[in-house]
Amino acid sequence: MGSNSDFVIENGVLTKYTGPGGEVAIPAGVTEIGERAFEGCAALTEVVLPQTVRRIGPWAFYQCVHLTRIVCHEKSRSFRTEGPLVLSKRGAAVKCCAPGMTGVCEIPEGVHKIDAYAFAGCFQLTGLRLPEGVLSLEEEALAACTGLKELTLPESVAFLGPNVFADCGLPRLNIRNANLFLDGSVFGPQGAGVRCLVAEKLSFKSLPASVKPAAVCGFTERREEAPDSYDPAEQAAYEAYIKNQRRRLFRPALEHLPLLRYLMEKHLISKDERPNLLEEAVRENMVEASALLLEYQNRAFGAETPETMLKRDMRALETGSLPVGELRKIWSYRKREDGTWMITSYKGWDQIVQVPAKIGRSVVTAIGENAFGTAWETESRLYEEYRRTRERLVQVELPETIQVIHSQAFDGCFSLERLIVPGSVTEIGKWAFDDCPKLTIYTTAGSYAEQYAKEHNIRFEAE
Repeated sequence: MGSNSDFVIENGVLTKYTGPGGEVAIPAGVTEIGERAFEGCAALTEVVLPQTVRRIGPWAFYQCVHLTRIVCHEKSRSFRTEGPLVLSKRGAAVKCCAPGMTGVCEIPEGVHKIDAYAFAGCFQLTGLRLPEGVLSLEEEALAACTGLKELTLPESVAFLGPNVFADCGLPRLNIRNANLFLDGSVFGPQGAGVRCLVAEKLSFKSLPASVKPAAVCGFTERREEAPDSYDPAEQAAYEAYIKNQRRRLFRPALEHLPLLRYLMEKHLISKDERPNLLEEAVRENMVEASALLLEYQNRAFGAETPETMLKRDMRALETGSLPVGELRKIWSYRKREDGTWMITSYKGWDQIVQVPAKIGRSVVTAIGENAFGTAWETESRLYEEYRRTRERLVQVELPETIQVIHSQAFDGCFSLERLIVPGSVTEIGKWAFDDCPKLTIYTTAGSYAEQYAKEHNIRFEAE
């Protein structure tokens, strides 16, 4: 059960548990379990509280993934045990839940409040059933409950504390109370705590901006299930928002098919936007979204005929490069002072890459700073979406037109094994190949690239 030497106790507050875990009895005289006192003790299975404990601090048992029971002393004036829950003595509030709780937790009748941090970090919890009569969920009450699948707040819930759903990523939240006030802090940063919000009785205009995309997902879902469930004025507000914010809603739509179907039904995805959306859906292995987009393409714009495919391929063969429209999906580039192109970013997904010699009528003469690197991107969203692919690059071939490779151009390409550098290159910037442990440069004998490789102890092969 553990010895007193396993506990750090200061003025009656247990600030740290240092023991091996298992079944642990907290020493008599402890009045408070301090914040994160047992954090990370995965071997902890049961905790017995003495009669003297009056308070359990925030995240006290965080990451105690096998703790399934917290036993309160039968003479405690503050707490009582009910299954995995610690309730207030009279049962009006849930004070804490053992974080090893799995499956669905049934909140007992008579509970009026879910205390701050009560379920915080219970990531094995898949469901929570709240009875009518629950009035409030306090600060971070369900924070980091990443396993929750769906939650319904009964009509009695009139208050939600700050960050109550932070870091949950809750797939679906149903709100019944028409007067519940939601501010931006309820769902954590950028509204990330919920992905689909069904709140038919709340005014759309009253919702925080950060959760309106989630509310739109809920609206389109309910529209399919019960078309007349929203007041006409509210429906108009949702539809106006979707029309004005359609591009912002593309990513949520790939994850929430009712929204994707709505965008297609209202023709809110243009012909030029569809290929990028489809590419993202395929890349993320979103099979149903990919199928819907393909069907939409064929229905709205007509499938590409064999004749147009042949013409496109012939044009690519004749020019030695892809059409500019196709290249823009793979490369970002800008003009140099001499009128030639510099590649500023690779946006593709292949592990073996051939840099184009020409884009349109102008040649490509430079590889820009961080064009293939994994350092932070400032010009677009590429970093988060493409970093992992850049790290998996195996081979890059540069055309004979390239003259300059700028600093950090390939920084962080951890898997890059072959870089084919033509003799035309006369300048390579500092740290161009930092963190490329597998790299071998293939170049022309006597070239600048060979000299650079020797000076920087990079493997090379020259012909």
